[in-house]
Amino acid sequence: MSEKLKSIFQIFNQNEKILRYSVSVFDKEKFHQIIYYKENKFNDDYIGVEFNFSDELKKFIYNDNIYFYKGTIKLKNYFKDYWFLFENISEEYNELNIFVFKIYAPFINLKELLGIVVFFSKEEISEEIEILFQEINIELSEAFYIYRKKFLKINYTHQFLTSFIEILKSINTQLYYHSLGVADTATIIAESMGYSYDEIEFVRNCGLIHDIGKVWIPKSLIDKRGPLSKEEFELVKIHTDKLEEMLNMNTFMKKYVKVAKLHHERLDGSGYYGLKDDEIPEESRILAIADIFDALTHERSYRDAFTLEQSLAELEKMAKNKKIDKDILNVAIHVLPKVFSGDKISTPSNYLMEKSVYIQDIIKKENFIKGVIIGVHKDILNINIQDFQNIENGKIYLMTYENNDIEEKTKIKVLSTFENQITVRLETYKEIKENYVKILWYKDINITKLSSAISNFENINILNYPTFKVKMLMLGGNSITIELEELIINESDIILISFEAYDLKVRALCKVTLIKQEKDFIRATLDFFNMNDKQMRKIFQVIFKRQIELRLNF
Repeated sequence: MSEKLKSIFQIFNQNEKILRYSVSVFDKEKFHQIIYYKENKFNDDYIGVEFNFSDELKKFIYNDNIYFYKGTIKLKNYFKDYWFLFENISEEYNELNIFVFKIYAPFINLKELLGIVVFFSKEEISEEIEILFQEINIELSEAFYIYRKKFLKINYTHQFLTSFIEILKSINTQLYYHSLGVADTATIIAESMGYSYDEIEFVRNCGLIHDIGKVWIPKSLIDKRGPLSKEEFELVKIHTDKLEEMLNMNTFMKKYVKVAKLHHERLDGSGYYGLKDDEIPEESRILAIADIFDALTHERSYRDAFTLEQSLAELEKMAKNKKIDKDILNVAIHVLPKVFSGDKISTPSNYLMEKSVYIQDIIKKENFIKGVIIGVHKDILNINIQDFQNIENGKIYLMTYENNDIEEKTKIKVLSTFENQITVRLETYKEIKENYVKILWYKDINITKLSSAISNFENINILNYPTFKVKMLMLGGNSITIELEELIINESDIILISFEAYDLKVRALCKVTLIKQEKDFIRATLDFFNMNDKQMRKIFQVIFKRQIELRLNF
């Protein structure tokens, strides 16, 4: 919240008759709450909430000849839609006085609505409030005009990036996911370096656009096996110039382009533009590490994905050779293993921007809605959803999304609904851990019974061992349950499971931990062991994709 606006509104905080008030920015028939005052102090719980007004108030808001509205409201008629304004209010206040003031641009010949202020009180105090507004009107109008300009710039940037990245998805899926991966990784590093909220958001936006210029590069060249010729490398290098050509005419995007186009610079001057050391912005150095890390940890047509350890070792070599920033890398080495393995509980909310999410009623779990996060303000999210007929204001829901191919869940509280958009507050972050990621899945798989001395299947010939086709009943993050028609394995046996799903080939080494005779079949539980990062990521990927498939009733 603008400190300038906060200081201006302090004048109202001295009036004990005012129970609560809300200040909102106006943007395209929607209002975004930026200040909320209750219980004698500013409250940040519902900053970022988006809402609209009742038909009665709309008549006032869109009539430029009326600046002030006063009346009374019965809480029971408004609590459902505007509960975030009245939460925990005393039961004695079943009827309140309401005063609404409009804030206009500080220009005599231009009636541009900037925002509104809504006051609630037990007593009729409209004259007192009008006097106070006359005292601050000019100062407030000027400060609000500046604040709204910045607010709209950020908002439009979000909308532009969301639309642009979605277009990129239809052109080049791999590039789309790489852009999101770099943005996510850069966000985590920036947050761990102590960047402010605005600075983290800036780095993330740079990450989203950093490789967009590659749409001009032939895909055959990007996926080429083996080294590039000198001519081919020069052609690939133009993607940073193409990024600048595409977006530099966009006033909102210039500052992002300036940083994003330098993600291939190296501290020793061996990068695309030959910049060295402090000539390279710190944000570009963060992007360089995020770009390399995401590229290494994902498969390409010409190589397998590196493990986490291999990727970090490669980055350490580059830091030693003065290619990348060793101080930033040290931060990354500290935090990325936690995120990569699903151990990191708290992530900055910027990390959620542009994520596809799945919203579920905690009690009626069959009710499930798909959406996309289009706005983030600290722990307040704005989500475009397909259908919110079953969404209730003030209710807690479960939100699921994917992070590094691992499913994460967090509780959200719905603050407001508007057309096809809801505003929610994050209640908790709770990642799905290995020991309780489970999904029922009746699927044919192969199991190979190996020697008890085997601890790695990479270099063995499975044709030398008996293989059986069985039914998988449940797949989890740390175990699998199968159905057997007869007893073909024993407890403590070493088993290799293998199956294909969603274009992924899954193979995992297991130890039989439980065999139980059911009425018509034998149930066996096999625990995974000696799993590397690549194998674990595939397990989590197929679990996540299967869950989404079930929810969408494919």
